[in-house]
Amino acid sequence: MAAREGWVLTGRDENLGRVLVGKYRIEARIGSGGGGVVYRALDLDLRRRVAIKLMLRAYSGDAAFMKSFAAEARATAQLNHPNIVRIYDWRIDNDEPFLVMELMENGSLSMLYQRHIRLSRAQVAEIGHATAQALEYAHGKRLLHRDIKPANLLFDHSGRVRLADFGLAQILSGATITEAGNRAIGTPRYMSPEQAAGEKSREVSDVYSLGLVLFEAATGVFPFTGDTPLLIAQARLYQRVVNPHPGDELLDVVMAMIERDPADRLEAKDVVKRLAAVAANLGTPAPIVFSPGARDSPEAIMDDTRHEVVPGSATAGSFADGLTEMAGASATGVLDRPQPASEPERAKRRRRWPWLFVLFLLLALVGGGLAAYHYLRPISIPPLVGRSGSSAAALLHRDGFLHVGEVLRYSATYPAGEIAATSPGSGSTVLANAKITLVVSRGHAPIRLGNLVGTPSATALDQLSRLGFAVSRSAAYSTSAPAGTVISQLPRPGTYRFRTRVALVISSGPPPRPVPNVYLDSQNQASSQLAAAGFSASFQQAYSNSIPAGEAVSQSPAAGQVEAYNSQVVVTISMGPHYVQVPNVVGDPLAAAEATLNAGGFTVQVDPIFNSGQVFLENPTAGTTVLYGSAVALAAQ
Repeated sequence: MAAREGWVLTGRDENLGRVLVGKYRIEARIGSGGGGVVYRALDLDLRRRVAIKLMLRAYSGDAAFMKSFAAEARATAQLNHPNIVRIYDWRIDNDEPFLVMELMENGSLSMLYQRHIRLSRAQVAEIGHATAQALEYAHGKRLLHRDIKPANLLFDHSGRVRLADFGLAQILSGATITEAGNRAIGTPRYMSPEQAAGEKSREVSDVYSLGLVLFEAATGVFPFTGDTPLLIAQARLYQRVVNPHPGDELLDVVMAMIERDPADRLEAKDVVKRLAAVAANLGTPAPIVFSPGARDSPEAIMDDTRHEVVPGSATAGSFADGLTEMAGASATGVLDRPQPASEPERAKRRRRWPWLFVLFLLLALVGGGLAAYHYLRPISIPPLVGRSGSSAAALLHRDGFLHVGEVLRYSATYPAGEIAATSPGSGSTVLANAKITLVVSRGHAPIRLGNLVGTPSATALDQLSRLGFAVSRSAAYSTSAPAGTVISQLPRPGTYRFRTRVALVISSGPPPRPVPNVYLDSQNQASSQLAAAGFSASFQQAYSNSIPAGEAVSQSPAAGQVEAYNSQVVVTISMGPHYVQVPNVVGDPLAAAEATLNAGGFTVQVDPIFNSGQVFLENPTAGTTVLYGSAVALAAQ
């Protein structure tokens, strides 16, 4: 399409007016990115305008890059989705490879940010839903994008979002497409944690990058800060993004997209479903206004700024349109050739320049004074300790500080992502151009876990608690570890994150076992047998009229009963028969005689006829030795 009124090209470009492979005439340079320069061109055969990405000449001699370029072009040309920028063609002209793509007329999401256009929640949901559909489609084709960012989310003439530049795609079957020279792939600001750590990308890596884009679009802030793109990328390895508006249905989906652990992250198909529901609840969004500003050409499809407004000038489009009809004409020559001014016009300019010089000088003095005030005015550093890194940086920028950096340090006091200290400290008054360093907590430093096996459980629990580990414990029987000591631990000895959970297994000693039978054993035999079985023995004695002296009469617990290891078994050892002498009760009243015999353990038999008065007969007679409990017969009158 032709450029709009008020736009002209600035600078010179040797490719302007060039015809590639006799088919595509380059009209205007409109952007750069992805290892090449992007031009608006005219397809001379089909008479339609297209976007051409002409790869940098530095790549032309790189055989590996040329091979990767061809593989990339073939793969991406197969993508046919309403939310993906179409690849029409790919060629090599004079050893310079180039891609021919759809021309996106409404610029990119990053250009909306440059014009300070804030999207509504409904617009963000619609953009996220459409882009997630594009990712679901591409992932189904075994392709990763690997560089999702606002500059690659473009808008066509109808305002529909389109995903561009699969130049960093990786074919999941094994082939990896990288930039020449093995440079890092992706944009650090929007990299997933696994990309930032140098690990292999996966489908959910694209989802994470899209989640960061949507978080920034929905909240107006980026969740990570740092002095360099690398520090920004590394921050996501330690910081967990906090939802600034819990319960917001759009941000709830976004937070599930930017989970630090890939296993906890949504897949593209899940994002499509959830954002479709969010978009339905938010209603149809208002159309996005794509009015161009002084730094954004409507043809630009990257994040370049190569146009400026010159009032009263002819448009770049009108020049370019004319060039397509001029065989062999030089586009650069036509654009640069000035028209001669008339003599009255030259005189008017001579009279005007002294006033313009004075005006310029005054403006310079005023501007210089304002700039000096802006840079040198004193500002007090607000309290920031305990805030999140992103909110602290935003607060400092809001207050007017121009140079805000951050360093990551371990802290035993502040959780990861919170400000642990500032330099200069809070409350200090410094100039606006002074550098403010935010010390962002990486969380507690890793802690060393030693070998606790064999340690008494109380000692182990106290040590783990003091070091900062979380502890879970369970009990198990062990024939080798004494009761109350640690049998095993997970994880094994090593260095781990603060509050890592350590699982201890505490010994309950050997398992319960049946009590052996020691009936009729001697005391020594019973003691040995019980000790061998894991029991302790205690002994007592008792008379037995049936068991010989020195042998076990009984045991408690009984033989065969299952009891705890080392529990006590009471064994009764026979003292043999119990003999007693019959006492003399002749002459005693019958009742007194019966009481005396009963007290001695005898049983009493009274004659049925002579059964009252004084005892005159006892049998056995007094002094006779009998077994304890024997019967004594009495007669009384």
